[in-house]
Amino acid sequence: MYAIATLILYVALIHLQMNKSLNQDLEKNSNILVILGAKVPNGEISPVLKSRLDKGFELWQQSPHLKVIVSGGGSEAPIFEAQLMHDYLLQKGMNPQNIFIESKSTNTYENLQNCRGMCSNSCTVVSSEFHAVRTIFLAKRLGMEATFIGAKTPKGRRLKNEAREHIAIIKSWFLDR
Repeated sequence: MYAIATLILYVALIHLQMNKSLNQDLEKNSNILVILGAKVPNGEISPVLKSRLDKGFELWQQSPHLKVIVSGGGSEAPIFEAQLMHDYLLQKGMNPQNIFIESKSTNTYENLQNCRGMCSNSCTVVSSEFHAVRTIFLAKRLGMEATFIGAKTPKGRRLKNEAREHIAIIKSWFLDR
């Protein structure tokens, strides 16, 4: 009985933390924005990745001085996630001099690890809100000073992704080092 109550409490608290990321604003001293990729199995931007990119573009419009790092390698598509992300942001009107590509990473830990060297003091990370807790945890583990801004997950995709993320948090706790 206590185990079930503990599990319900854990899920509720993590859910609240995830949602909290949707209300974060870009800090005034932010200079670098990292947008985390998502799988592109057909070589096309998924609704989840589009949401992240649109949030990143919105933040860049508020602060056009931002350097934007698009991060994601992946191996399931003929073109890297980061290149698709770069091209999408260009089509929306982002200045190409503001966009930097990190295309070697294949997971969240590698995304952050590979971007860490490009982030001088601190950075702002954009990803889906369901990804907030693990991303913040991994950034701290890597010694990064990072804030997180969540992009709203498209309807019908949150429950599946959030359930998967609870397992990923546990996996990252033990394996991502």
